[in-house]
Amino acid sequence: MLRQSAKSITETEKFETTFIVSGVAGVIEEWIKNGMVQTPSSVSGIIQQLLLKIEA
Repeated sequence: MLRQSAKSITETEKFETTFIVSGVAGVIEEWIKNGMVQTPSSVSGIIQQLLLKIEA
C-alpha cells in the first residue's frame, strides 16, 4: 500500500488498514496470553509471513 494523504484514502483502504492492524495486534495479544514462548523475532517473522499473504 502506497502512502497517501489522509484525504485521498478510500473507505476500502481505511477498512483494509483496520483489518491489518487488528490482525497484527491479535497475533501479539495471543503471543503474550500464551506466555511468550516464541522469541520476539519468531513472532515478527510469523506476522511478516501473514502480511505477505495479504499482499499477494
